[in-house]
Formats: sequence, C-alpha cells, structure tokens
Amino acid sequence: MPSRTSPLPALGAALLLGLAGHAWGEDVRRAGRYLDRSVLVHEAAQLNPLEQVADLEFSSRISVAEALRSALAGTGYRLLDPGAHHDDARALLESRLAIPHLNFDDKRVDSVIAAVVGAGRGFHLQVDHVTRRIRVVPLHQLP
Repeated sequence: MPSRTSPLPALGAALLLGLAGHAWGEDVRRAGRYLDRSVLVHEAAQLNPLEQVADLEFSSRISVAEALRSALAGTGYRLLDPGAHHDDARALLESRLAIPHLNFDDKRVDSVIAAVVGAGRGFHLQVDHVTRRIRVVPLHQLP
C-alpha cells in the first residue's frame, strides 16, 4: 500500500521560502518576524477629510452658512466669514436652508456641501486645501 503524505507541509515551506525572498512594497514594513501593512494611509476620508461619509440632519430654522459650518465640523475645514464672499454668495449663505437639504444619510461631506450650495447651478465652491478654507463663489465671478 503506497504511503500517503500530505502536500500541505511542502506547500507551507514553499510559501515561507517565497516570502523570505520577497521585496516589500512601500506600504509594508517588516517588524521582526511580522509584517506591518498599515504604514501608508489608504482611506479616502483620511487623505481628504471632505470625503468622509456622514449622516447629517439640519434644523429647518438654520441658514445655509450654519448648515455648512455644521457639515464641516470635524473635517478641519472652515467656511470663510460671510463678509469674505461676493454679495450674491452672501445672500445665499444668509438664506434659510431648503427643505430637501434637511437630511442626508450616508453621504460624503463634500457632496452635501455642494448640494446645499447648489454647486454648478449658480455657485461654485473654492476649496483651499492648504489653509483648509472654503469660499462660495457665484459662477459669474469665475475667471
């Protein structure tokens, strides 16, 4: 009767030998006999906090500017003061929030802000990632 040996020990040894000669990529760091695969940040929300997903609910009694400030809380970004905006943008920021903009479930912060402002439909968002400031600009004021 022929002897039956399991191929698993040989496979394990081949796998270990293959790993021993592997050149580790930038996102993997050797830590003793273990591998640390968490060296680089890969999550979009960590690379750009405006891409984080949130559930946002606003009161019907707040202004567009207050809704934007609330949506930006925790992102490190801030809306410029209303005085730093063009008259048309200032009028928008001081207006009441529209009913369809009161609830956002599982939406990215940047898309919520764009929806509330009406980006592409009269206004544009200028995002300065260096200073983390956001300005609302009327489309007719763009160069």
